Amino acid sequence: MSHAFRFLVDAYETERLKTLSVWSQFADADMEFRPESRARTPHEHMVHQCASEETWMKSMLGIELARPALPVPETRLGFLEVYAAASTERRDRLARCPESWFGESARFFGVERSPGSSCAA
Repeated sequence: MSHAFRFLVDAYETERLKTLSVWSQFADADMEFRPESRARTPHEHMVHQCASEETWMKSMLGIELARPALPVPETRLGFLEVYAAASTERRDRLARCPESWFGESARFFGVERSPGSSCAA
């Protein structure tokens, strides 16, 4: 991929690696730790990240994966494996999109945004 939107794929790569790095720092015993009453536990955060990223990528970018968003069972290692595989596949699909795809539009949260059509099948 060598076009003006390469930085988006690079930014996603950086974010997915940071997420995996932070998640790998938790021990199994930390999964239900709540540092503050309004904060998510690591387990709740992992569910949120996996489910919301899957929804956003499918709704906004048309990148739908043939894999579940959440591991079964929902263990720390399971989340690491599922998120690593899913985010790698999403990154690879984004990297294959032609420059023209990034300028297309789609409805997202009731507003026209780009890109629209899925190039990442």
